[in-house]
Amino acid sequence: VVYNTANMLMPHFVKMHKERRHEGIVNSLHEEIRRLAAFSIPVFFGFLLIGKDVIILLYSSDYLESVPIFKIYLFLIPLELYAYNTILQAMGRTDLVFYLSIGSLAVNAVLSIALVKFIGINGAALATVIASLFSNAGCLFFIARFTNTSLAHLMPWGFLARLCLVSALLYLGFYYAKSLLPVHYGRIFPLGTAFVYWTLLGAVAWRLGFITPQDKARIRATVWSGVRRIRGYA
Repeated sequence: VVYNTANMLMPHFVKMHKERRHEGIVNSLHEEIRRLAAFSIPVFFGFLLIGKDVIILLYSSDYLESVPIFKIYLFLIPLELYAYNTILQAMGRTDLVFYLSIGSLAVNAVLSIALVKFIGINGAALATVIASLFSNAGCLFFIARFTNTSLAHLMPWGFLARLCLVSALLYLGFYYAKSLLPVHYGRIFPLGTAFVYWTLLGAVAWRLGFITPQDKARIRATVWSGVRRIRGYA
């Protein structure tokens, strides 16, 4: 979803860069990150909540050792809210994309070798997350530089902090409630647990304005279209 969105918007960023509309680039980046984060952040916390249960349900308890690896890789979701390298490509700086990719690969390789010695196979997963952080941080640094924007203004940090706070608080509430449920309830119905979490979080996000008016209109149109189809079949 993230890369498809970024590729579709690349011509838009190319045009604004040629016209030197730096503020437009930043505003468009803010808008798309808000839209994608409203989906990605809840997915991250939802699977963080039921990750262990899903693996047990799908693969049995024999694969419990893979749970930490799965949860570590989940952190790639909030780290990659947008394909920032596509903005550098739109600015004609594919050379920087190349160097950052090589640097990320080197960081991943070095950290994998080092961390595996200390924490085992989990170290390789952690190295991948750190390498992604390095690559994305590099992209943001250069985007801020080329748009004459500070890193503090480049991203909608306030929006992301509020969304993560609300998602995390609900996550902690569900995590605690799940521990009080009858034995293995959460493992039998992990997707049901996540569905309730996502539904409640979606309602809160809708109420607090985390979902843009344009997306609200699209959601309403999609829902009503589905209702009409169901009525038609009935």
